[in-house]
Amino acid sequence: MPESLETISPYVAIHPGNLQAAAFPGAFFLQEKLMAQLLPQRFADSHKGTYGRVALWAGSQAYPGALCLAAEAALRSGVGYVEVASDPSALDLCLLRFPEVVLLSPRQAQGLDLDPQLKALAAGPGWSLQPGHDQILENLLASPYPLILDADALNLLARRFSGPALCHRLSQRKPATTLLTPHPGEFARLAPDLGGRKEEANRLAAARSLSQASGAIVLLKGSRSLVALPDGICFICPESCSGLARAGSGDVLTGLCLGLAGQGISLAEATLLAVWIHVKTAQLLASATSERSMRVGDLAPNFYQVFRLLDQDLQA
Repeated sequence: MPESLETISPYVAIHPGNLQAAAFPGAFFLQEKLMAQLLPQRFADSHKGTYGRVALWAGSQAYPGALCLAAEAALRSGVGYVEVASDPSALDLCLLRFPEVVLLSPRQAQGLDLDPQLKALAAGPGWSLQPGHDQILENLLASPYPLILDADALNLLARRFSGPALCHRLSQRKPATTLLTPHPGEFARLAPDLGGRKEEANRLAAARSLSQASGAIVLLKGSRSLVALPDGICFICPESCSGLARAGSGDVLTGLCLGLAGQGISLAEATLLAVWIHVKTAQLLASATSERSMRVGDLAPNFYQVFRLLDQDLQA
């Protein structure tokens, strides 16, 4: 991105004068009017290829629902194609629920000979630590595509690498083209020397340190999720919802981020936008039902409510 645009970061097209600074140097709050500016454009004269193609490795015999949750979130993000690879039983369930998904070929499911038209990849939700996944993960890391790693993909990374070795492996990829999406427990396994402790200042410092050392974007999930970029800039989501504290919430976030990243915005921009849409959708659901009884499966079908609000902000 040209420096003449005076953006806050080479990875995010937001002017620094439009940001609300947090109490920590180099940290800023997400705001609805700014998230609207990051929305991928839609065109009257367009087709499915206009809105990108993404691929997802998720689900297993034990966790078939993870594939469904992530795939639906990607499908409802506006992306043109969603390709998937998983255990046969998970694929059967996903195809039954979402016939729009496209199956990767057996060789592509191994992370090989991927379609050059792909715009982003994601792996990990409900994946399980199965034989062969180590090699698939390595093949995905060796690819040139923006890559989102969540859940069991993070656990596989932590099992193979830790600390400096992890940062060295990730730094071999282009900066800000890898996204790590750990919750605090996963973060502690990835970077045991950093921890990701509960206090916000410590969480921010830990996420920033890992991002700068590895070149990856780090989304440290939790109440008031944090996004750290490799140049040291961090964003804090000031919103939260306890209704998201349940199994499958992260799968939806990963799928949403994947779908947005396929539509012509940077992986960093897709991450910020996905965090915002995810939590605001949860808040709307909670207000209509309750934080106790809302279901993760209701998130993606209600993304449209937040997309409408963001579109209205753009038109205002």
